[in-house]
Amino acid sequence: MKVKIEAARALLHRCAWCWDNKYEYDPRQGMLIKGYIDDVAVSVVNHAVSIYAGVATADKDLPIQKYLRDIYTCIHGFATTRLP
Repeated sequence: MKVKIEAARALLHRCAWCWDNKYEYDPRQGMLIKGYIDDVAVSVVNHAVSIYAGVATADKDLPIQKYLRDIYTCIHGFATTRLP
């Protein structure tokens, strides 16, 4: 899980650096990275849920329930806060 997270973070930082420095920047790169980060997030959260078994989704003290809810909310495009 750590390797996937670090790879996604490095890819995102590289994309941001390319955009800032106008170096080999492709506008489609942001969409591809978002898709990859979403995939990594779902994979990591589902793996964490499988480690904790059913306790992760039932116990309010574990942060995994919040992560699971947040990742599926972000993927489906529903904002938790409304912008003016």
